[in-house]
Amino acid sequence: MQPLWIAVRPSSTGARVLGMKGRETLLKAKLKRHPAHRRSLPLLLEALALWQGEKVHAALCVDDAGGSFDMWRYQPEFDDTPLYQLEWVPIHRPRHGRDEAHEPSLGGLSGLGDFGDLQELLAWEVAR
Repeated sequence: MQPLWIAVRPSSTGARVLGMKGRETLLKAKLKRHPAHRRSLPLLLEALALWQGEKVHAALCVDDAGGSFDMWRYQPEFDDTPLYQLEWVPIHRPRHGRDEAHEPSLGGLSGLGDFGDLQELLAWEVAR
């Protein structure tokens, strides 16, 4: 059985969320740049774990410079919990020179734009 992986990528234009199980895209969302409540990210991960009936492995993908990211707004718990495990993953530069606007769409969920950078991150860095 393959684990459920979630990548959350805040940016100046909004937060993107990608959920995958193996090569299958389960969730793709564009949200506001900052959550309205400090417990939003932990509750989102808990809800996904409860919905799917399995532990979520998640990555909060942020610029390592920290200029465009306010950690306190996400109030993440980086400890291993019964419902999810969250890692902070620094993004140093665009993945292999790719821009999210030029990636192919994923699994019939093209209405939200392209998430190729997060798909690559889940495939190669988080799911190691």
